Formats: sequence, C-alpha cells, structure tokens
Amino acid sequence: MDSSGPFTLVRFVQGREVELTYNTPLPSGGWSSANLVNMNGVQAQGLLGTSVGGSIIRIPTQPLLYEGQTIENATLTAQVLNMNGDLEASQQGSYLGLGSYVASLNLNAKSLSAGDYSVSTELYAGLPSGAIVQYGVEKLTIHPPLLMLQLIVYVVALASFVAVVHRFRRLKPRRRLRGASKPSRPRRRTRITRSRRKK
Repeated sequence: MDSSGPFTLVRFVQGREVELTYNTPLPSGGWSSANLVNMNGVQAQGLLGTSVGGSIIRIPTQPLLYEGQTIENATLTAQVLNMNGDLEASQQGSYLGLGSYVASLNLNAKSLSAGDYSVSTELYAGLPSGAIVQYGVEKLTIHPPLLMLQLIVYVVALASFVAVVHRFRRLKPRRRLRGASKPSRPRRRTRITRSRRKK
C-alpha cells in the first residue's frame, strides 16, 4: 500500500503512545508497507437476479490491549479500497475473543470486480483518559468465478428457461380453426315399451 511518507500509523493511545511502522521506498517513488497479508476471494456470479458463489472473506485484527488487558468494547471498521484509493466497500466487525475482532466480507452481497484491493481496518475504543485506535492494512485479490460454477449457472438458467416455456405452452389455450364444426355428440336412443292390457 502506498503512503505519503516513510511511516504508517499502527497504534495511537491518546496522551500515552504512538506506534508507527516503517515503509520501504519504491523504485518509482513513494513508499510501500512490507509484509502485508494477502487474502484471496472469488467473485460472485449472477443467477436469476441474485448473486451466488462469492467468497466470504474474514478480516481479523491483532489483539487490542491496554496496560496488558484486552479491550472487548471496541468498534471495528474494515474498508476495501481499489488501486486508486477509492472506497469500494465498508464492513463493520464484531468481537471474536481475547482482544481480537473480525469483519466478514460477503462477496455475494458486495459487488466487487475481479482485481487487487487493499483492506484497511480501524479499531476504536474509548478509555477513561481518552481513546485508543489501532490500524491494520492487508491485501485482497478477488479472482473471477470458477469455470465449473459458471457452467452450473448456465445450465440452471437454461433449465429454468425451458421449464417456463413448457409451462406457458401448457397454460396457453388451443385455437380452433375457422369453419371447423364442433364435434357432434352421439344421440341417445330411448326404448319405448308398451304395456300389455289385461284381458
């Protein structure tokens, strides 16, 4: 991830400490954070107005500690940025345990194109003496839908189309040709019996 200087803010405790990480210089200019975790996901595929097959990406954080104690009431916000630094998606997280938090990014609900992104996390918690903020940055690569998934999607879509056409044909009334006479019903024969008179 490119930054505007040789250092990136990692942790800030109001009135007490500031933790920075060193960025390595790039040959083309600017700076880059080293040792970033690379996450991978699969792009969702559209099927009959819905999205299927997308990955659920879990974005964990480092434990949030203050004076050796875990903080369990922090707020986690994860943001997905494209290579131009524009915001593509944002997701709130929840407490996982032991001071760690996690945000789950569902690619079926978030419309993200295949490509490379950066994911920035921010943990914020209030303290009696101020606030504590912890930052994190990771890489994210979203791959196109799998070939087998695409084939399944196409087969399901084709089968659904055929079923709709077949049902429509069954419900459609048949038209009679002009000049065609209605089929005549067979006449019922009635037998008349005469009663014999008594002599």
